[in-house]
Amino acid sequence: MPELPSLQKLPAHASFWPFPGPQEALARLPEHSPLVRSLNGDWDFQLFDRPGDVTPAALAAGNWRTLAVPGNWTMQLRNEPYQGHAFIKPHYTNIIMPFGDQFPHVPEYTATGVYRRTLAIPVEWAGQRIVLHFAGCESLLYVYLNGKLVGMNKDSRTAAEYDLTSLVEAGKEYELLCVNPRFSDASFLEDQDHWWQAGIHRDVFIYATPKIYLEDVGVVTHLAADFASAALKVNLLVRTQETATITGKLSAQLYDAAGQAVLAHPFATDLPEQNPDRDINYSYAPPADTLPVVFTATVQKPRLWTAETPQLYTLVVTLETPQGIESTSLRLGFRQVVKGDRELLVNGQPVLINGMNRHDHSDRLGKAVTRELMELDARTMKQHNVNAVRTSHYPNDPYWLDLCDEYGFYVFDEANIENHEWQGLAEDGRVAAAYYERVRNMVLRDKNHPCIIVWSLGNESGYGENHEAAAAWIRRYDPTRLLHYEGAVTTRKNTGRTAHWGRGSTVTDIICPMYQPISEIVNWVSTSNDPRPFIMCEYAHAMGNSSGSLSDYFAAFETHHGLQGGFIWEWLDHGIRQEAPDGTPYWVYGGDFGDKPNDGNFVADGMVWPDRTPHPGLIEFKYLARPVRVKWSDTAKGMVQVENRRYFADVSDLHGEWFLKVEGETVQTGEIGRLKIPPRGQTTLQIPAKWPETGEAFLLFRFTTVAATAWAKEGHLVAWDQLPAPVTALPTPAQPVSGEQVEVNEDGGQLTLSLGDLQVTFDADLGELTGLGDFDALVHGPVLNLWRAPLDNDVLQNHYRYAERSDASWQKLGLDKLQRKLENFELIKSAEGLPAVRIRQSFSGREQWNDVRYTHTYTLLPDGALRIQSQVRLAPDFTDLPRVGLNLHLSPDLENLTWFGRGPGDNYSDRKAGSPVDVYSGTVTGQYVPYIMPQENGHRTDVRWLRLTGTEGQGLEVRAEGTFEFNALHFTDADLTVARHTPDLKPRPEVILNLDYGMRGLGTGLGVDTLPQYRLTASEYDFTFFIRVLE
Repeated sequence: MPELPSLQKLPAHASFWPFPGPQEALARLPEHSPLVRSLNGDWDFQLFDRPGDVTPAALAAGNWRTLAVPGNWTMQLRNEPYQGHAFIKPHYTNIIMPFGDQFPHVPEYTATGVYRRTLAIPVEWAGQRIVLHFAGCESLLYVYLNGKLVGMNKDSRTAAEYDLTSLVEAGKEYELLCVNPRFSDASFLEDQDHWWQAGIHRDVFIYATPKIYLEDVGVVTHLAADFASAALKVNLLVRTQETATITGKLSAQLYDAAGQAVLAHPFATDLPEQNPDRDINYSYAPPADTLPVVFTATVQKPRLWTAETPQLYTLVVTLETPQGIESTSLRLGFRQVVKGDRELLVNGQPVLINGMNRHDHSDRLGKAVTRELMELDARTMKQHNVNAVRTSHYPNDPYWLDLCDEYGFYVFDEANIENHEWQGLAEDGRVAAAYYERVRNMVLRDKNHPCIIVWSLGNESGYGENHEAAAAWIRRYDPTRLLHYEGAVTTRKNTGRTAHWGRGSTVTDIICPMYQPISEIVNWVSTSNDPRPFIMCEYAHAMGNSSGSLSDYFAAFETHHGLQGGFIWEWLDHGIRQEAPDGTPYWVYGGDFGDKPNDGNFVADGMVWPDRTPHPGLIEFKYLARPVRVKWSDTAKGMVQVENRRYFADVSDLHGEWFLKVEGETVQTGEIGRLKIPPRGQTTLQIPAKWPETGEAFLLFRFTTVAATAWAKEGHLVAWDQLPAPVTALPTPAQPVSGEQVEVNEDGGQLTLSLGDLQVTFDADLGELTGLGDFDALVHGPVLNLWRAPLDNDVLQNHYRYAERSDASWQKLGLDKLQRKLENFELIKSAEGLPAVRIRQSFSGREQWNDVRYTHTYTLLPDGALRIQSQVRLAPDFTDLPRVGLNLHLSPDLENLTWFGRGPGDNYSDRKAGSPVDVYSGTVTGQYVPYIMPQENGHRTDVRWLRLTGTEGQGLEVRAEGTFEFNALHFTDADLTVARHTPDLKPRPEVILNLDYGMRGLGTGLGVDTLPQYRLTASEYDFTFFIRVLE
C-alpha cells in the first residue's frame, strides 16, 4: 500500500536528547544521558522465506539465533547456506530493481527478518513519557510490543519514533518484536546505486521525558549585511500528553566554543506565553496540546561558521513544569546562504565546491557504519582538501552531520528518494505522501546543522508534481537554504545534452547535471543568461583507475564565472570484504553473492578503497584543491607569487618551505614561514636560490600544518607546488663515436654485437633480441605493445552504450592478441657508421598483416648503451590506441627501481598535475595498485631515466630521446585483463617492464571520453630508447 508510508510514528523533529538539567545537557550526545538507554547489542533473530511465514507458531518454534544491532542481517548471514526460495545476501544493482515485479508489487518470496529482545523499563522512569527510537532500518519495519502492533515505517534512512507510554510500566519487562521484510512498495523509492541490504542498521534507543516535553527545537540565524551581528531565532515546540494547559518555565542560553555564556540575559519565559509572533515556520497549525514559543536575540560579532572556520555555539534549552525538568542542547553556527549573480554565496563568498558524493558503507557491516569509520571518513576528506559532501542518496546518520559541523564541510543533504528505474513515480499520486514524508523527515531532523547549505529532493527520480509539492513545502518552512534537484535539469531522450538545463527553477536553485563534458558546461555559462549557479552533482566518475582530466575540470571551474565546482562520484569503493580459500582478504562486488540481475563492479567507483586508503586519484584531487598556490612572478629575479585560495581564513596556520632540487638531489632549502596572506589575496616573495649550471632543476614548495588539528597531525602536508628552474641546464657533452669499437659475430642463426665484455645477442630466425649483458637481465623482448589491460573507463563506454569506443573497438582491431610476423632481419650501418641490426615485422590480431608495420633498429653505442629506434606505421582504422611502446620481461633479480620523473604514485597523461618531478625509489612489487577489478596500473610519466637493479647493484638503465613513460610490475597486461578479483592475480617472478612512447589518458567515464589531447591518434610513431647495462 504505497499510499501509507508509515503508521503511528511520532512527528519528525530535530536530533536532540533529554537530560535531567542544563549542566548535564552540555554533554549533548545520547550516551551521556541517564534518560536515554541504548538497545544496541545482540538481539534474537529468525529468518523467514516470506512475510506470510511469520506466524505465532513459527515464532514459538524457537529457531532463534543472535545477530548484532546495528547491523544488516544480509551482511551477517552472507556466508551462510540458505535453503529457502528468497535471496538473503547483499544484492547490487545500479538502475534496475533487483526483482522483476511491477510497482507496487514485490516478490512473494521476500526474505523477512524477525528481531526480538527484552525491553526493560527502568523503575526510575515512573510517571515519564517513554519513547522508542529507531534511527534507521532497511526497508520496512513493523514494531510489536507483547504482541501488539506499535507502528510501522518504510523510510530506511531517517528516524522512526513510537510513544510507548500507554503500553508500559516502569520496572517491568516486555517482549519487543520487529518484523523486517527485505522489500516493500517503498523499495521502488530507494533504488540508489548501492548494495540492497536489510536490517536495523542504525542505533536503537529508548528514552524518557516528562509528560510535558520539548517536541522540537529549531534555530534560524540571519546575518547583518556587514556580517558584524546576527539575529538568532529559536523556535520551540512544547507538547503535553495529559493537560490541556501547559504551565511552567522555558529558558535557554547560548554558549561559545570556550563554554562562555553569550547572552547577557538568557532567554526565559513563563508558560503559557501569549506570543504575538506565530510565524514560526512549522508545517501545521498547533493543536490544543501544543504550545509554540519563539525566542529572539541579537549576537554581536558572532564567530561565523564556514567549512574553513567551523565555529560552533551550543544552545541549551530547559523546560521546567509540574511534570518535571527536561533540558537539551544542540550545536549551531552563524552563517548565511544565498544565491546571486550565478553564484552560491556562503557568508557573501562564492565558495568553490570541492565536493564528494558519500554513501554509507562498511566493508564488514554494510550500512551499519560505526562512528569510528565516519570519523575516519571526515579526517581523510579534510586531509585531502575536500570541502563539501553530498549525502548521496539519502540523509546520513546524524553523527555524520555532527562531524561535518565540527570538521567543516558544506553539505547538500539529500532526501531518501530515488525511483531510478520507475521515474514516472514522480507524477504518481500513490507515492505523493511518501515523497512529502521523506523530504519532511530530512528537513525536520537536520535543520539545525550549519553545515547543511542545500536541501536536495533526491536523485534520478524523473521530474514531476511530487517534487514540486515537496519543494514548495521546503521553501515555506526553510527559506534560509537553497534547493537542489538534478532530475529537473536532466536531459530526456532524443534531446541535446543541455536541452533542459534552463528548466526546473521551482525545485532547484542550482543547475546541477551530472557527467557533462567540459566543453558543454563552459559553453553553457558563456552563452546562457540563467541566473543560477552551475554545480555538478556528479562528475569525474572515479571507477577503478580513473580521475583523468580533473585538472581540466578545475581549470574550467576557476576560470568561468557561473561554474562553481561539483561533487566527484564518489568517495568510496563499496566492496564487501571476503576471504579467498587461502585466507587472503579481498573485496567483492555485484554478482559475487549470486545476485541476479547485477551491475558488477560498478559499485566500486570511489576515490578511496573500502578501508579508506586513498586511490591515486585522490592525491590528484588534493593537489588541485590546495589552498595555497605558487607560480613564477619574475623568473629573472627569482620572484614567486604565493596565492591564498581560501575565502575566509588566512594561511598563517601553515608553515612554508622551499627546496631546490637538481636531478632529484636537494642542493638548497629555505624557510617561507607563516604567511598572513588575507583570504583570496596574494603576496610576492624572492627565492634566493642559486641555480645550477648543469642538470635539470626544480623548486618544490611545501606547506604543512603548524599545529595539530582535529583531522591532522602537526606537519601534515596541505599544499605543494613545483616550478621549473628559470635557467636552461647545459647538456652533458656527447661522447665521441667510433665504429671500430663494436665487433660483430654471426654464428648460424645468432648475431652478436660486442663492446669489450658487453655482448648483445639476436636470434636472426625469430627476429628477436635474446641477450643483453652477462647476467641474464633479459628474459624476453622487447616486443611492440599497443595494448593495455582495460580500465573500467575503457569498458564502461561500451557497457553503457554511450558509444562504441575504447575497449570494444580495440578488441575488434585485435590489439589484445597481436601476432607478429618477421619480414626482414639484416645487419646495416647506422647513421654514425656503426653496425646495427634492423628488424622489420608486421603485427595483427585479425590476420591483416598491413595493420601494423614495425621497424626496430638496434645500435650498440661506444658508451655501452643499446639504442633501440622504433618506427610504427598503422592502418587507417588504428586511430585511437591504448598505448604505444615496448614490452620486456626482465630477470626477477631486478626488483629495485629508481626513476627520475613524476611520482611518487602512479600517474598518467591526464592525471599527473599533483605528481612532482623528482627521483623516486621503490620496488617492482610496490608499484602494483590493487584496484578491486584488476586493470592497468602503476604507470609513470615524464620520465627522464629509469634504473632497475638487483641486490648486487647489477641492472639496467633506460633513457629516451626526450621523456618517456613506463610500468614495472609482476603481472602482464594479459594477467590484468583476464583477472576479475585481486586474488586471481598470481605475481610472476620476472619483471614485466613496459617502456612507452605514450599511453591513452584515463578519462572520466560515464559518457565523457578521454579528451583529444590525451589520446594516441597518429598513424605514425617514431621513438628511441637507450638501455645501458649496469654491472
